[in-house]
Amino acid sequence: MTTIRKYIQSFLSYLRLKVNRVQFIMVIATLTGFVSGLMAVLLKSIVHVIQDFVENYTLVNFHICCFLLWVWLSQI
Repeated sequence: MTTIRKYIQSFLSYLRLKVNRVQFIMVIATLTGFVSGLMAVLLKSIVHVIQDFVENYTLVNFHICCFLLWVWLSQI
């Protein structure tokens, strides 16, 4: 995780040196929008997978998976 953070910090410091303040804000806003869009697509895909799972499996399997998901989330 620290290497990713180092790359991001070096990229941001490079941008600050090469572009003015308004351009820097526009680049950061564009990157934020792009990442937000990717996360929205990922979330939508996960919801579709869960929907397919719920529609294709019995209620007992669904309750078991919900319980396992709850146990997993309580561990975090």
